[in-house]
Amino acid sequence: MIKHQREVHIIAVDDMKTNLQMIYDILKDDYKVTLLKSGAQLIKYLEKNPYPDLILLDIDMPQMDGIEAAKRVMDMTKESVPIMFVSALCDTKTIMACKDLNVAGYVVRPYKPVYIRSEIERIINRWEAN
Repeated sequence: MIKHQREVHIIAVDDMKTNLQMIYDILKDDYKVTLLKSGAQLIKYLEKNPYPDLILLDIDMPQMDGIEAAKRVMDMTKESVPIMFVSALCDTKTIMACKDLNVAGYVVRPYKPVYIRSEIERIINRWEAN
């Protein structure tokens, strides 16, 4: 079990219920986890609630893809919330577009739970140190 000074809140955004359930099952014991099904839901949530400590964001979603959602979140939060993409997409064009955004991380599905947990911890610890 991971210990932090306070409760760490993570939002996971994915249009696939199975992906959200997997993330939730991996993280629920150590973090407060909010699950959302679209970039639009994420924007609405952030307008009405305190910002989370980390956003896990799928890229391939209908209406607003994860890259567009990330741009909006970064503008809205003045880049105060780290974003980690969690996606099956790993083509060069997509990865370069994500690198250009300077996000905190990128994990390709399928992944091992230990890997995603260690990436989350790396990002949260780095963010808390700044």
